[in-house]
Amino acid sequence: MGALKDLYQTIWDELGGDQVFSDMSESSYAEKLRRNTVRSRITKELNSLECLLLLNPQQKGAILFYEDPDDAPLDELELIVKNNVSVNRHIKNVKDCILDLDELSTVDDEEETKKLHKDEMSSAVLNMLRGQAAKVLLLNNSDDNGQANWFIKQPMAFVQATLLANDRKQDAFEDVRFDKDFSTVDLDCHEYLRKTHSPNEWNSIREEDESFNKDAQKLAKDIHNWEMSLATAKGQEHEELEQKIAKAEIVLAKATQARKSAITDAFRTGDITEYYYRHRTEQLDKRDFVRVPEMFEVDEFKNKDQYLKDHDLQDLSKEEGEAICRLALKKAKNDRDIHFKKEFLVSKGLAKPGRYLITEMALNKEIFYRGLATGNKIEDEVIENDGKVRRISVDLDEIGEDYIGMTMRQVPSLDELERSVKK
Repeated sequence: MGALKDLYQTIWDELGGDQVFSDMSESSYAEKLRRNTVRSRITKELNSLECLLLLNPQQKGAILFYEDPDDAPLDELELIVKNNVSVNRHIKNVKDCILDLDELSTVDDEEETKKLHKDEMSSAVLNMLRGQAAKVLLLNNSDDNGQANWFIKQPMAFVQATLLANDRKQDAFEDVRFDKDFSTVDLDCHEYLRKTHSPNEWNSIREEDESFNKDAQKLAKDIHNWEMSLATAKGQEHEELEQKIAKAEIVLAKATQARKSAITDAFRTGDITEYYYRHRTEQLDKRDFVRVPEMFEVDEFKNKDQYLKDHDLQDLSKEEGEAICRLALKKAKNDRDIHFKKEFLVSKGLAKPGRYLITEMALNKEIFYRGLATGNKIEDEVIENDGKVRRISVDLDEIGEDYIGMTMRQVPSLDELERSVKK
């Protein structure tokens, strides 16, 4: 049983059906309605089929269903990489899925069969298969026999050949329209990367964080100085210093949270890498405002000794340290390559730009957990300051009304805080 039939049968049983596929042509009206319900649900939860097509044999049964698939969307690009999905294996799964779709769309009534072969499910499945094949081809292996490239650039011819080779009606899906023409798309991204990326590509995001760090350091220093003065202050002076410290701590905490929200937004839209996102949010959690991380881990390898020290591996022997650095460097280069390939897929319309946080992915077990980073209501603001546009997000449900819309450039100075306290 192919992935689509497996999914179809699972939903069919879940809805209370007790008929096998061969009996569907003789089913009652209620069973016909159940069939249409199954097809509608598959169309809505297409991410479940995407997942099934990419799982390895050890992950059988790891499929999850959701009332709303957007609650935990599948990052299939991540799954392709982690599972090392090969083009040949995937094309076999694609062909099985096309045959499943034909079988599940064929009933005794010829007119009904024609409708099923061009309905929403048929169109959604075939278009999804084509896009997924392009992602597998670009992200992992070469297309030895040209099958994936054929499907991507001439999808209907590929579908017809698959049906014909299995004694099916060749023109069964002739009314399905593929959403984009990729016949002239160059799937080699090396030239694209050479032309569109430079060492300063990510400066805008890092500049925002560097500016934030300067402001945060200044405010943290003010807080420290006030706390030192607090030990000897008395009376009204002591009370005013306590108020200044409390208010400054609120400002720093809210501004830091706002910056974290902005970093999360930038990750979701693909503006920053996962490496940068994780390290920058760790810094913000620790109130480490010394330096911002590199956008790619590979750029942290300028000094091997420093790399080992940063990872608490400085006590290794020279040979062990060099071996660790070789492996880490290879992985870091691969991560950078994958990030740019994902961007290339988006630029060609073969993948969606939105990205989600994978909180756990135990892909070698019968566990498959997908998590979407969620939070309170976020209002985005674009602030122009010193001739530069700076983006920041503020959590309106948490922040007090005195600080709504505040960026770190708007953190009160000492004089402003004193005036605020006197009010």
